[in-house]
Amino acid sequence: MNRSWLRFGELIALSSMGFGFLALAAYMVHENRMGEAFGSVIASLPLIVQAIRNIGQAQAMQSMADHLAKSSPVKDGEE
Repeated sequence: MNRSWLRFGELIALSSMGFGFLALAAYMVHENRMGEAFGSVIASLPLIVQAIRNIGQAQAMQSMADHLAKSSPVKDGEE
């Protein structure tokens, strides 16, 4: 697997975790446990959103590293 498929798989996994936590919180609200549902959503969703944001940042850093690896240094006087 190349990196783009791994990033896509990570995005799918994190998104499904986020939707799963929301579904669990909805079920807990349905069971009249509002405080527990609110606490679990407040604790978990910001971490998942941050992890999804880090996927894009890692992709940009990897792209810069790939371009740097393909480049060659400039010799003296060849600007």
